[in-house]
Amino acid sequence: PFDLKPWLRSLHDRTRYIKISGIGSGGGSGKNANLYPIEQLYTVLKSRDSTGNGDIRAEEVNLADLLPRHRRLFIEGQPGAGKTTFLYLAAAMLAKDLLGEVCPQEGGSWRKQYLGMDDRREAPTPLFLKLSELAAWLADPKTPKKADDHSRLLDFLQTSAGKEDAWRKHWQWLLDEGRAILLLDGLDEVADETVRERVFAIFQSAATQWQKIAIIVSSRPFVAERLTAMGFHRTVIEPFGAVQGR
Repeated sequence: PFDLKPWLRSLHDRTRYIKISGIGSGGGSGKNANLYPIEQLYTVLKSRDSTGNGDIRAEEVNLADLLPRHRRLFIEGQPGAGKTTFLYLAAAMLAKDLLGEVCPQEGGSWRKQYLGMDDRREAPTPLFLKLSELAAWLADPKTPKKADDHSRLLDFLQTSAGKEDAWRKHWQWLLDEGRAILLLDGLDEVADETVRERVFAIFQSAATQWQKIAIIVSSRPFVAERLTAMGFHRTVIEPFGAVQGR
């Protein structure tokens, strides 16, 4: 087994805090003055859930409640709705469990407490990727030319992390065996249409190739029909305040 703890620590460090500008830290100072643990300040997001035919019903659903029920989840929302923050929460809570960080809830786990996931099963290893960064890598003239399929995710992962072949092979094994979860942020955040279609082709190939894993993808509405056609369960984040004000 390859040691992924350095990767998990790096992911945990990137996703564990919410930064709030303009609010003091209660006496703190320096660059961490406005950083707060994500699980403490995270506002439970509500969403309008989809019916079997892809329509959206008005029933409000806690976004975290959908994770245990849907292996393929499409989170739709406008910029600033909280899509990325939710993916950060998922990545951070899974990383805490895999790193052995004790959850303050007696006898519980981070993933069960904050994501509603069954902790009698092994925690999946979170692979969080910003698809805008994948797009920038694809557009770079230095990137080798090859077919845009699922292997491109592994190429990008290896290039961005600068790891050896054994590390890449271990990630492929985790994905093939269903022991990972893909958290893909911003399927819509690619301005160039040609590159955006290349990113979608890679995403589609990954969803087809790695049938055993859970995949959560966030985007604005314009890809909704394509994702629901692929079997992704669609949920729409309510604008902040629309739910809280009721």
